[in-house]
Amino acid sequence: MNGKQDSVSINVNCNRATNATIGSLDGTINLGGGVTSTLTFDGRSSGAIYLPSGASTHTVASTLAATNPTPGDKSGSGTIVINLP
Repeated sequence: MNGKQDSVSINVNCNRATNATIGSLDGTINLGGGVTSTLTFDGRSSGAIYLPSGASTHTVASTLAATNPTPGDKSGSGTIVINLP
């Protein structure tokens, strides 16, 4: 389970190129039963990103980690924020 990842592609459309920062509002997401998830945007959980002018495709991913996981359903939610200048 450790390192298991799922991802989705998202489209971002900017009217001009810009540098932005990203961050997760929730940090590591507790899914219950000893399992957590970390969200990333293009492989980064926080820090500076470049968004080009026009349409661009980016990857949002969830990576799982577990410590003594227990059986059963797991769920949780998190938010990645793109802070524009």
